[in-house]
Amino acid sequence: MTGTREGDMSAAHGSGAFPRAAATDPDATAAYQRVPAGATAGTRSTGATAGAESPSRMARLWLVRLDVGSVVRVAFLFSVCLAVVALVAVVLLYGLLSATGVIHSINSALAGVFDTTRVPGLPAVLLVTLLLGLIDVVVMTALAAVGAALFNATVQLTGGVSVTLQDHDVRR
Repeated sequence: MTGTREGDMSAAHGSGAFPRAAATDPDATAAYQRVPAGATAGTRSTGATAGAESPSRMARLWLVRLDVGSVVRVAFLFSVCLAVVALVAVVLLYGLLSATGVIHSINSALAGVFDTTRVPGLPAVLLVTLLLGLIDVVVMTALAAVGAALFNATVQLTGGVSVTLQDHDVRR
């Protein structure tokens, strides 16, 4: 846990924008609150018995740093997955249009207006999709790296992002 802001926990955690890390603080358990199930917004009851209270722990944390390398790796993998999905979607759509005769109809209509115009074949469409996917991978990865670096640079001004985590004691 990276800590909380002033007033969120007991006075033992100090004051200021970035208090000490609770993992090294002997009073770290003060960061958790015991809350009966269903007592606050966002809690869920475990469905045990009516009226039975199962305690939940809540911790308010602040995200104050993003590892740029991790963000780049995740963005790269995400954008590669999007490129693969786009390739599969293009193959399925082109196959559907070809099987229903839409491609042939478009070719016939274009042949009546222009002498040599034809709808590109599947290899040409896949090549264009692949090139656009590669451009997307590069741009998306670069933008994610820039975004993570900008987040890290602005944390001193903004204080980070507040995150509230809750641990549910689920018994089945």
